[in-house]
Amino acid sequence: MGSLSFSTWQIHQLCILDWVFAIECIWNFAVFKKSKIFLLISNTLIFFLISGICILNWHYSNNDSQLRWLINFQASFTLLANLICAIVLAIRYHLIK
Repeated sequence: MGSLSFSTWQIHQLCILDWVFAIECIWNFAVFKKSKIFLLISNTLIFFLISGICILNWHYSNNDSQLRWLINFQASFTLLANLICAIVLAIRYHLIK
């Protein structure tokens, strides 16, 4: 844990909590509005959350070279989430027209 300063750790951990809060807010909004698109968006954000947790765990282990696979795992989840977001936005754009 020594590779990052205390304030950097706080920021990283608060970002994870921020993702959880955002997912919950969007989910509640989707339920309130009965919107399937917002449900899809909130579910997609879970992939970004997993990505953040992966990299936080890698930093927690002092960037251990044995856990280098976490970087690829994190990148894969980020790519997957970006692709799903693009698809959801394309669907939403198609539904509006």
